[in-house]
Amino acid sequence: MTQHINIDPWLTGAAVAAAVYGIALVVYRLCFHPLAKFPGPKWAASTKWWEFYYDNLKGQGGTYSFEIEKMHEQYGACGLHVASA
Repeated sequence: MTQHINIDPWLTGAAVAAAVYGIALVVYRLCFHPLAKFPGPKWAASTKWWEFYYDNLKGQGGTYSFEIEKMHEQYGACGLHVASA
């Protein structure tokens, strides 16, 4: 007699756990992180995918450093909040 293991509950649980973790991480970075009080685009402060987008996908890639320069001009040189660790 063989037992049939149903993987669906495990996959559902893992997906829910990953979603809850992701949402909690974004909330922490935007509200509770020590750098949350500094100005900057909220979508850039909440995830590192923003850096990946500018370095790999936008234009011919490698434009992250230019985008940082633009944001320093817009938000000021000190205290720009981008992608918490």
